[in-house]
Amino acid sequence: MSELYSISEVAKKLDLNPHTLRYYERAGLLLAVHRTQGNARRYSPEAIELIKLLLKLRATGMSIAQMKIYTDLIPGGEATIPQRIEIFQEHRNNLNAQIESLEHCRDIVDAKLETYNQGISMTQIDHPTIQKLIKLLNKSSEQQ
Repeated sequence: MSELYSISEVAKKLDLNPHTLRYYERAGLLLAVHRTQGNARRYSPEAIELIKLLLKLRATGMSIAQMKIYTDLIPGGEATIPQRIEIFQEHRNNLNAQIESLEHCRDIVDAKLETYNQGISMTQIDHPTIQKLIKLLNKSSEQQ
């Protein structure tokens, strides 16, 4: 059997609070956390890799519920790969939509910075930079 790590070792290695590991276990996200005779948690290298993935998925906005659906499929092996692919495709689509929205917001911020850097007032409605900003802002309200 490969080396097993304590909760404090894993928390330190992943730079997170041990409470996060306990929470992920209570939420049913961690597969078969080993226990010592004294009931202390022990994590395998594979469990640590899964935790790393879950932390990244959470950081990208995947819900705990969606992560649970994913981790519940893992023990099913190759038979569940199509469902796991579907989960990741959906998440990727959501990330792409978020990226597109953030890029649009960045364009608005850039346009506003441009008005300040050029010393242009919003009262100069016919100025190309103001027109660009107005167009971006109108696109935002159309999307809502």
